[in-house]
Order: sequence, then C-alpha cells, then structure tokens
Amino acid sequence: MFFSGTGRFGHRRIAHLVIALAVVACRKQEVSRPVDAPPIDAVPIDAPADAADAAAKPAPVATQLVASGDSTCAVMSDLTLRCWGGNEHGQLGNGQTGDAATPVVPEIRAVKELQLVDGTVCALLDDASVACWGRIAWHGHTEDILRPTGVLGVIGVTKLFVLAGRACARVADDSLVCWGNIDARGHLVPRATNRLPTPVVGLDHVAGLTLDGAFSDDGRWWRWGSDGVPKLVEDSGVQEIADRDGTVCGRLQTGRVMCAPSDRCGAHHTSSPPSPKPDAPKRGKPTRAKTTSRSGKAVMSAKAPKPDESTSSGTASGGSSEGLGFPSVRQLAFGLGFCVVTTTDKLTCDDGCGRIKPPTLDRVSAVVGRCAQGTSGAVTCFDDGKPTAIPGITHPTQLAVGRAHACALAAGKIVCWGNRDHGQLGDFAL
Repeated sequence: MFFSGTGRFGHRRIAHLVIALAVVACRKQEVSRPVDAPPIDAVPIDAPADAADAAAKPAPVATQLVASGDSTCAVMSDLTLRCWGGNEHGQLGNGQTGDAATPVVPEIRAVKELQLVDGTVCALLDDASVACWGRIAWHGHTEDILRPTGVLGVIGVTKLFVLAGRACARVADDSLVCWGNIDARGHLVPRATNRLPTPVVGLDHVAGLTLDGAFSDDGRWWRWGSDGVPKLVEDSGVQEIADRDGTVCGRLQTGRVMCAPSDRCGAHHTSSPPSPKPDAPKRGKPTRAKTTSRSGKAVMSAKAPKPDESTSSGTASGGSSEGLGFPSVRQLAFGLGFCVVTTTDKLTCDDGCGRIKPPTLDRVSAVVGRCAQGTSGAVTCFDDGKPTAIPGITHPTQLAVGRAHACALAAGKIVCWGNRDHGQLGDFAL
C-alpha cells in the first residue's frame, strides 16, 4: 500500500495527511458554531469552581448576643460580628461614634467570645489572643478606641473578663493580667491610669471577676479594699459572685448567699429585730455577752478581725462575711437588686437590711440583667420593679439586656424591644 513504506518520505506523507484531516475537522466545527460564540475553552479565571455549591452556602447566623447600655452585638456563625445601637465611645467598632440602627460589621474575624460592658468591648479570638475597643485605653491610646485593636503581649488566654474601662485575662499559667484603668500592681482603681497589660498581684486561678470582687476555681473569694488591693474573705466554696451598690456577695456551694462586709445598711443598722432583754445571770456563774447576727441567731461576742489584717498567706484579710436571708439559692440575680433565684425556681429579693422589695416571681428558669426567662419559655422584664410579660418571645436561646432595651435570639432570629432612641432595636434582618 501507499503507506506501507518505512522510509523518511513515507513518514512525511503520513504526517501531512494527519495535519490535513485535523484542519478539515476544525473548519467544520467553526462553521457549526455561531460567529459570536466564545472560544470553547474560555472560562473566566475568577469563576467559582462550582456555582451550585457557592449558592448553597448558608448565610451566617447569630450564635451569641451581648448588650450593655444602649448597644448590642452578635457573634455570628462565621466568627464575625454585627453591632448596632449607641456608639458614643466607638463600641460598635466601625471607626465612628454615630449611633447605628442598621448593624455594622467591625473589622475583626475569628471571634470565639465577646464581652460588652458600659461601652468597653473585648473579643477572645480563636488563637487565644484578645482585641479590645470602645471605652478602654492602654499603651498610649486615647480613652476611646474606635476599631478593634489587638492587646499586645496578652496570649494564651483561657478566660476573659471585661469591666467598665478595663479588662483582664486569665492566661495559660493561671495568672491574671489586666490593662486599662488599673494601677501599677494590676489592681482595679477608681481613677483611669491607662496602663499596659500588667500582672495582678494577689490573685490566681480566677473564675469570676467584678468591680468589687473575684473568686477562684477552688472557691476562694476576695473583695477589693479602698486602695484596690484584693482582700481574702473568710468563706470558701464560692461558685458565683455578683455586686450591687458597692457590695460583693457570693453564692456558696451549700446554696447560702454571703456578702463581704460593707456599710450598705448604714453604720449602725441591724436587720434583726431587737433582742429580748436577757435573763439575769445566775449567781456564781460567769457569763459572756451575747450579740445578735444579721441572721437573727445569737452568737458569742468575739473580737472581729480588722479589715486590713494580714493572714498567714500574706493576703490582706477581707473579714468575715454576712449572710442574706435566702433559702437555698442556685443563681444570683443582682441586676434586679439583691435578688436570687432559689432552687425551687422562685425569684425573690432581700437586701439583708430589713428592706424587702417585692414582687417575687415563680417558675423562673434564669435571669439576665433585669429580665427573667420562665420555665415555660416566656420572658418577663422588670422596669421600676414592675414585671412586664414580653409578647411573642418564647424559649429564647440567648438573652441580652441593656439599659432600656433587650434582645433575644429565638427560632434562629434576633428580636429586640424597648427604647429605640439610639437605634437599639436594630432595623435589620440577619
């Protein structure tokens, strides 16, 4: 045959024939396509690999709500933030100080936990670092920081505590570091000092922190002295603390509520009824004077320790605590006053000074700020001591309560109610 030759000319004829056939095939294909059709292999370089998969990707949803004052923020499922409402100190994190009714998106990602207190905001990130903004200052920053700013030197954070104008972090070695309005020892002080992250002297293994006290994993607790130094209170087994009107109280493992010494009832006030006149002592038997405690029980008088006496541990003594007259308690609810939720699901209040403040509320599951969620799933909020049932809110998974507004996460949606003067109600759909 013609192609059976193996010489170089035979090979050349075969190659020419293959090329000719390919050209003919291409010409037929071009004729069959419209003139303006794009090249067969033309694909935009920025096109998604699979448009169907991209369209099916769900939008982020809120997983955590926090509120304080007139502001609210939500942590989203993609670890970004949405914030709205009052923005006087830049707490919305968008670089401005104007209020926002429509949620803004601060320039921060990888947020695992968020805390907001009186315009001070800090976020714990997924690499165990911290960023803060709003009403807090350190390292030469002005009093208000308008965008999320990393706190240099604070790493390995296991717990985050945010207070007005300052923040603290428990780090990997279980020590405590604070920054903002603190003194040179890391202690909380009334005046702003705008300090760098500073190790705190006298505290360790902190599990809870307030402006007036702290408690540790092993149930120790402290109150702050007037000089900002933490003073160890004599009780142990503390599982929760809360403060009100400058008084810090702890819920013990036994269900009792004990308060560190303070003058909230007045220097000479006693909540107990006057003690009856004691019987005349019998002859020949010495007696010891009896006094009446706040709980109404007669106790033998003893020399009380001075508030600043040092203990053998080297930590200043906070003195002995005083019990509030509650039955067994499972949650402190000091956002409503000196109130608690008992183990029988009852909200009740008693300041321990003989000024019991009704009303009480039965069948309470939990309290957040001034709002209570019932065991039925309904929400009741208190304004000026008067309970108001919130319609349309049942079984919320999150409650966030501000000064005059509140928001709930229920059925995957955020619903807000109350005052809207600063855009607190969030005209949005997340």
